[in-house]
Amino acid sequence: MSLSRKQFLKVLGFGGLASGLGGFRLAAAAPAAAAVRPKMTIKDIEIYAFDLPLVAPFRISIGEMKAANDVLVRVRTDSGLTGIGEACPFPPITGETQATNIAAAKAIRDMLVGQDPLAIDAVLRLIGPIVHSNPSIVAAFEMACFDILGQAAGLPLYRLFGGNKSTFESDITTGIDTPEAMAASTKKHAAAHVVASQANIVYADLDGNADHTADPVVGGMTTKAGIVTMPEKPGLGCDIDPAFLKKMVKV
Repeated sequence: MSLSRKQFLKVLGFGGLASGLGGFRLAAAAPAAAAVRPKMTIKDIEIYAFDLPLVAPFRISIGEMKAANDVLVRVRTDSGLTGIGEACPFPPITGETQATNIAAAKAIRDMLVGQDPLAIDAVLRLIGPIVHSNPSIVAAFEMACFDILGQAAGLPLYRLFGGNKSTFESDITTGIDTPEAMAASTKKHAAAHVVASQANIVYADLDGNADHTADPVVGGMTTKAGIVTMPEKPGLGCDIDPAFLKKMVKV
């Protein structure tokens, strides 16, 4: 049996598209859809520098870290939504530092004020060239934009990205030390059911509550017995501890 193009479209449920009327309806609907599409603008960006001392020095084959020298960005919009992002530069790996991240963040702030934070692809095209010299701070701004997008959509990020599980198994890195100290550290984490990883791979989490002396984040993901649980609140589901914010240096 042969079918005409119009009959074929009807079989697939696209009968309306085969007529001029269907095309007119689609064309008429487009302006209406654009009219209800939410518009948002970045009105201000706050940049903070802060240091988080580690419980103990963390040493891998290419360098040692005694503190996380981080940069926080807080992106405010005209809609009232605010997104946060954190950069944790590690010079031995990317060559960037807290100082270079701050300088880059100031330049990015000038570029993004007035832009749409929901148009993340356009944001990344705009600030993308900076990723070669300061990838951590670019990631922080991307994180903040996705935080805003999740809040606007009313979805936690794991759902926004199409996930169906709010928990996953984590790992922790055993830093280079004496064999005895490394064995003791591995046994300690194994007892907590944390998966051991290679000694020359560094892993940092958003909250920084595993190996830092303080945690600046309220809410967000939690870790227990090696299992990370993502928040159900929209976006990142966390905010900066107001008491810790007072300790940060606004730049």
